[in-house]
Amino acid sequence: MRLRLILVLCACTVWPAPAVADPAAWLLRLASIPRTAVREAIEMALPASARVRADNLGSMTIARRGNSGPHLLIVAPLDEPGLVVSGIQDDGYLRLHRPTAAPSFALAAQFLVGQPVLIQTAEGRFVPGVTATPSTHLSAFRSADERARIQTLDDVWVDVGASSRDEVASLGIRMLDAVTLRERAASLGDGRVAGVAVSHRAAATAVLEAVRRQGETTPGVGSAARSGPGSVSIAWVGQSQFGHRGLIRLLETMKPDRVVVLRGGVAPADDPRGSVGELGRGPVVAEGDAWMGEHAAAAGVTVQSVPAARLAVTVGDAYKAIPIHVVAVPVEFAQTPVEIADGRDVNALATLVASLAGLGPLRADDTDLGDLPDPMPISLPAMARADRQAPASAAASLDVGASLLRSFEAIASEY
Repeated sequence: MRLRLILVLCACTVWPAPAVADPAAWLLRLASIPRTAVREAIEMALPASARVRADNLGSMTIARRGNSGPHLLIVAPLDEPGLVVSGIQDDGYLRLHRPTAAPSFALAAQFLVGQPVLIQTAEGRFVPGVTATPSTHLSAFRSADERARIQTLDDVWVDVGASSRDEVASLGIRMLDAVTLRERAASLGDGRVAGVAVSHRAAATAVLEAVRRQGETTPGVGSAARSGPGSVSIAWVGQSQFGHRGLIRLLETMKPDRVVVLRGGVAPADDPRGSVGELGRGPVVAEGDAWMGEHAAAAGVTVQSVPAARLAVTVGDAYKAIPIHVVAVPVEFAQTPVEIADGRDVNALATLVASLAGLGPLRADDTDLGDLPDPMPISLPAMARADRQAPASAAASLDVGASLLRSFEAIASEY
């Protein structure tokens, strides 16, 4: 039974691949892939003139050298809050741990219960699994307090179709492998995208759009000159969820005079939609940030503000003399697996980033995302491997599973 369930999940996996490239489409592309594949997807989309440098924390940077003057650093996150395998049980179940700071509300782990997941192995393959969910038929035997209790990570058990530690190992799964929800993102109406860590992907997409959509007359990102005084470095930083380690490394090595941080994962407001700003009204900046407000007005970008404490980025006393300006894309249902962002806000933030970086106005975009290679090829390993004998019962289960898949395909062909 467990094997047949895994087969059905494999058949139903659909990764969005919009054909028309606009900010919402690029956001959907980046939001549809786990954090481990985002860097490669961004690198593939950058123009050939962009000279990318990487460090051992996973950050990648492109620089534009200007004339003498202040050095501006603009950063967006590459990563997201995530989960790792923290235990492999004797009966083949996996346990999870959240190595990053937990979301600011109690239902964070509840969203994981009864969901399809993907485990990325050290070899880069993605192994499908599901999180076990309590049987509703047995709820009558549980106490009222137990039924009402909010689930935590201690209640999350991942089933990958294995019944022993050895079978888990045969799938390539090891301790500390990354785990993510399989259903990453969805395209909604009116240019909106919902999904896991959409606020982080929206920030990364805005910087990518600012660099990628430059006109033919605009100097390339890696060129020796830029419009405006000073120089600018643009970076997608790793380990933003671990005390902003990626950003701190760049502060140490680049010594910028001013920093603009495009932030994801802002805590939601106390309202039914868990909002960070209002969708469609432009990027969110900190109240009282006159510098950002002035530059947004110069770029023709409307912004909205929230209390500065909600956008705060802490990097330590060693860098307190460096002005740090934080901006974010507004979202609804913040810090949930269905964060919603609006492509128009992503485009507005990209316009602001391009203006700050002296890159010039954004050009119209006619890139077909279908022309780009898949940044996350998924390889789904079979439980019956060539180097071990599958029992007759497993072979029978595979036959039944194949028949079931053919039935699904026949039904789907009618729609």
